[in-house]
Amino acid sequence: MLAGFLQSLFSSRIFYAQIICCIVLLIEELLEIMSSDAPHSCARDVYQNYIKLLLSVFYVVCQNLSELRHLVRAVLQ
Repeated sequence: MLAGFLQSLFSSRIFYAQIICCIVLLIEELLEIMSSDAPHSCARDVYQNYIKLLLSVFYVVCQNLSELRHLVRAVLQ
């Protein structure tokens, strides 16, 4: 009975939609946090677009925020 419930839960579209919604909210929060690190020489909207690009590539493989911040700083130097 439990296996059937779990299978129906994981195969439902609502479950996947909730996961995607949570990931989108998390990425938006990361974007806001990382935007506060923008250098003064760079426009904020350009910096945010750069971070969005970086997150789209490295979000899955990085383990935490400090790794993402390190990537941003390493490329900008």
